[in-house]
Parts: sequence; structure tokens; C-alpha cells
Amino acid sequence: MATITEVLPAWQTQSGLLWSRLQTASTLEVAAIAAWYAIPSSSPTLRVAIAVLAGVLLLFVGLLAGRDSQYMDAIQKLPDKWLSTAQSLLGIKGRWLAAGIPVFLALTDGALAIGTALGKV
Repeated sequence: MATITEVLPAWQTQSGLLWSRLQTASTLEVAAIAAWYAIPSSSPTLRVAIAVLAGVLLLFVGLLAGRDSQYMDAIQKLPDKWLSTAQSLLGIKGRWLAAGIPVFLALTDGALAIGTALGKV
């Protein structure tokens, strides 16, 4: 059985990666929104391209964050007496909620792209 000294560094690494990806997602979203507003409304194609690109990148970040969450779940199962289980919100662990944030942002970018293409935004 693994000892805490073997498991804790892996847990810390995956946790750090998860939160780094969440910071990357928020920075990417702010940059995409700023670029979208900076581009003149007379260039809807470029605005749509920015929103779509940001959405695709955010989906990729969300997939990576989901992978980090899977690793954290696997690590947590190793020495169950050392890593306490955190309380969940509506049955969802916080790390899975965090991994879902980039996916949600990607969906909003998709809505922004569709709205721009239709001339509604």
C-alpha cells in the first residue's frame, strides 16, 4: 500500500495543474471578450472567429482539467485514510465543478459566435 509521502506529492501536483488550468481558462475568456469588443462590429466574421477559437481552446482546457480530476480521484482512492473526502455540492465534487467551468465558458463563446453570426449581438 502506498504511503502518504508517496501519494501527497502526486495529489499536490494534480491539484496545482487543475487550478492552473482554471486560471488559464479565465485569462483566455477575458482575452476573447476583450478582443471581441475591440473588433469593430462591421467585422462580424472576425468576431465569430474569435469566439469560436476561444470556445475550442476552452474545451481543450476543460478536457485537461477533467483529466486532472480523474487523476485526483484515482489518487484519493489509494490511501483512503489519509486523504479525506471533501463535501460535495449537489453530489458533485469541487474539482469536477472546476473542470466544468472552462466547458461552460466554451458554451457561452459558442452562443456569442452564433449571436454574432445572426446579427443579434
